[in-house]
Amino acid sequence: HVIVGAPGTDYANAVLGLYWFDNRVEIEVSLVNNPALAAEVFHSEGAHATDFNYMLPKGWSILAAGNRETDRSVVNRMPSALSLRFVHLDLEVSLDDWCEWAIAHNQPIEQLAFMRFRPNLLHAFDPTQRSSPNPRGWSFVGQMTHSGLDPEIEFDLMKGTVGDGAAGEYTAFLRVYRDLPSIDQIMMNPDKVEVPTVPGTLYALSTALGAKAKVDTFDRLMQYVERMPIEFQVVAVRDAVRQTNNIANTKA
Repeated sequence: HVIVGAPGTDYANAVLGLYWFDNRVEIEVSLVNNPALAAEVFHSEGAHATDFNYMLPKGWSILAAGNRETDRSVVNRMPSALSLRFVHLDLEVSLDDWCEWAIAHNQPIEQLAFMRFRPNLLHAFDPTQRSSPNPRGWSFVGQMTHSGLDPEIEFDLMKGTVGDGAAGEYTAFLRVYRDLPSIDQIMMNPDKVEVPTVPGTLYALSTALGAKAKVDTFDRLMQYVERMPIEFQVVAVRDAVRQTNNIANTKA
């Protein structure tokens, strides 16, 4: 069995274990400054550092995460003796993964739509700027979107979180989103309400439709969705199913 706990937890009975270093700063502070300990602890299963009276338990592994050196953010070069004992993997931002997370964590629907419209702005990290677009920053912006702040204050806060350009595009997109036809209008007249032609508006509307979909109204909603270009039909249906699995079993 695997035991998960805070520092001080008794791990004596754990068959498998994982030492998690949340960032490379922890490695540098605790191990890079003690290279002999680091080299032996990270060597292999059951490795030990006799000079430090420590043995890595059998079945345990070490996992570490941190910024890349090219990010120029709280990173020092790792000694080669330690670096060669790691398998190094670079992780990339995924729009689909972020959208799934956003839906599960009740991020604003309009923000979800904007990310699909401008996917390059989900993560456009610039180490030369104080603020630039990144997933963590957008989660903060999501909290601001429905905060009821004065528009000028809201924009300044967004600008200070994801940068001037991204904040400007997002606020412009919000104006488009807030002028969309209401979902109630669409549900009452799915065959008559006009379907937009502008891509940004279509992203906003298809995301909003997916968020509002319910099992008992999905057939009617699909009458409108099927009038949209196919790629936006996919967006609406995929979001609807993510939020309510039973929708997949409806006639539509």
